[in-house]
Amino acid sequence: MFKSLKYFVGQIIDTEQILQDLQSYHYVNAKNVVEEGQFTQRGEIIDVFPANFDSPVRIRFDDNKITHIDSFNIKTGKNIWQHKIVIIFASRKTSHSVFT
Repeated sequence: MFKSLKYFVGQIIDTEQILQDLQSYHYVNAKNVVEEGQFTQRGEIIDVFPANFDSPVRIRFDDNKITHIDSFNIKTGKNIWQHKIVIIFASRKTSHSVFT
């Protein structure tokens, strides 16, 4: 069975824990999320481009509670689809560039 990270609307979790989880799954902290295997944090928002996804997801928080999980368009930043849960597998990318 594959190991995965699972985040869902209503979940109480520290944003720092999610950032640590993503790094342990070989995701790279980037200035902008434009390809699989990248993530970034801006305030109470974490954008991540999960392995095998067609577009990145935006996880929004209110304090430590996840309030929204949405797929979004990289070019426009507009929401495409709202999710109740996101399951993230380890990144297959081996890039180590940070803030490109």
